[in-house]
Amino acid sequence: MTDAVIVAAARTAVATSRKGALANTSVEDLGTWVLGETIRRSGLNPDLIDDVIFADSGSTARWAAIENGLMNVPGQSVGRACAGSLTAIGNAAGSIRAGMDAAIIAGGVYSASTAPRSTVRVLGTQDEWVPAGMKIHPVTEEAPSQEVSITVGHSTAVEAGISREEMDAWAYRSH
Repeated sequence: MTDAVIVAAARTAVATSRKGALANTSVEDLGTWVLGETIRRSGLNPDLIDDVIFADSGSTARWAAIENGLMNVPGQSVGRACAGSLTAIGNAAGSIRAGMDAAIIAGGVYSASTAPRSTVRVLGTQDEWVPAGMKIHPVTEEAPSQEVSITVGHSTAVEAGISREEMDAWAYRSH
């Protein structure tokens, strides 16, 4: 079986949603930059890249591939509320290990500032619409909110006994 290895990595800066330094930067521009920088850092000939897999809210992988001259690379979008980037990397590794591809760039790209917004019709009405976000799970006592940072991050931290200060220190180191 072929090994799958990471030969380069790149990430964008992190900024405050809708008012930070990247508030007016499209997700396509973020994806284009991170893909181009990953190609540059890898030292790989772009002609060797078989696919681009991004967790995102559209088809940013294909957009970024075209913008970086990868006209024959398909691009794949992974839609997953949490750990989408990790899923994209796992999919890439699986494809390489299976011998289906030799070189894939995988990761994720998201912009809360420019993410598509949608509405949903209020049931029982003809023309009353309310904002609709992505529903990630049924609301229960154990997961009382659709807000991922509460249902996943906070709940996990409480269960594992991790303090807010420890979380902030880890976030600071990771960025």
